[in-house]
Amino acid sequence: MSLQDVYIMMNMTVLVLVCIWHAIIPQIAADWGLELAHTSDVIVLSVLGSIFIVTHTAFALWIAVRVGYRLLLLVRLVLSLMLFLHCLKCLLSWSYQAPSSFWEGSFKR
Repeated sequence: MSLQDVYIMMNMTVLVLVCIWHAIIPQIAADWGLELAHTSDVIVLSVLGSIFIVTHTAFALWIAVRVGYRLLLLVRLVLSLMLFLHCLKCLLSWSYQAPSSFWEGSFKR
């Protein structure tokens, strides 16, 4: 299971918890009063909101790190390719030069 699958499952879990909570809160209001229902609704909203924000922040950071790492690898690959092409150009432009007249003349009698 990849991290994206975990992210989707976590969001689905938060969504299910919100739906369950919205089903429970009217029963709390009917049995124990609106004051307790309002207080517990604020607490649960804070908890579920925090889970939502932490999940999305962690996923955004993970994406940023992963994209940054791949971008770094791409830049290194491009620089290596540019160095290789420069070396290849130097090798192809190199030509053999004949010995100078000094060397040719020194072996004559």
